[in-house]
Amino acid sequence: AVLGQVKNAAQLLKTGAVTEVSINSDTVLTVMRLVTDEYFVVLALRASGNYGKGRYALRIAAPRIRAEL
Repeated sequence: AVLGQVKNAAQLLKTGAVTEVSINSDTVLTVMRLVTDEYFVVLALRASGNYGKGRYALRIAAPRIRAEL
C-alpha cells in the first residue's frame, strides 16, 4: 500500500518513475526496490546496518530477479 501511494505521489508531482523507497526508523532501515510493476524486493537492516551497501545489493539483484520472473 505504501509503495502504491508513493507511486501515485510521484505521478502527481511529475517526478518520474519510482524505483526505490526507504523507510528509516529508530531500529530498522527498510529499503524497497521495484523489480517489475507487480513485484518488489524488500531489505530490512538494523539501524546500524550499512544502508549504502544494502541499496547497492538491491540495485544489482533487481535485474537478475526480473530475468527469473
